[in-house]
Amino acid sequence: MKQYYYSDGQQQLGPLSKEELQSKGITKETLVWYEGLAEWTKAGEVEDLADLFPNIPTPPPIPDAKTIASPPINMPKKKKTKKVILICLGLLVIVAFVAVCLFINQLNSEKRCPTCYLDITHKEVTNITWSNVKLEGVISNRTYFTGYRKIILHVNFFDKDRNVIKSDDYILPDYYWRGSRSFEINIDLPKGLKNKMIFDSWDVYIIDAIPETEI
Repeated sequence: MKQYYYSDGQQQLGPLSKEELQSKGITKETLVWYEGLAEWTKAGEVEDLADLFPNIPTPPPIPDAKTIASPPINMPKKKKTKKVILICLGLLVIVAFVAVCLFINQLNSEKRCPTCYLDITHKEVTNITWSNVKLEGVISNRTYFTGYRKIILHVNFFDKDRNVIKSDDYILPDYYWRGSRSFEINIDLPKGLKNKMIFDSWDVYIIDAIPETEI
């Protein structure tokens, strides 16, 4: 039977059988010798002792604490939901504020400048009698929120030399809302004036109106 010797770092111990050597708790780094070995050898490098050291995997070194990534922090769903609701409410407030500002700005513009939103189209002058003509046309309202009443028209009639032979203001008392509405005005002419008037040479335009808001 093979006899083994080992060193505890200070002295040589043995001889011992393989079972006795194992009971001494030797490690792979323990120096051993038996007859046949040329020199003292680490027990882990001796083939006859390989079964004393099963090949158990060695874990890698523990990383430094600074290199260990912190686990993700999951925010509670209730907090997320509350945050989303607050953001949505904030956006709604902003949108509502902008909409109100646009509404007020548009409304003020329509009230300040009626002539910016009122147009006259399809104007026509019809001869009724020797002393009377009828002015017909259509007024279009392009506002979003405002209607107008007592729309004031200014009318000029010209002779063949483009001289104004009659000029006057006429009030349309009807109420005008968005869209278009026709109108007609009977214009009395002084005796003899109609003979000088050129029916294709006249002018009419809106000079003012009273706004009446309707939402």
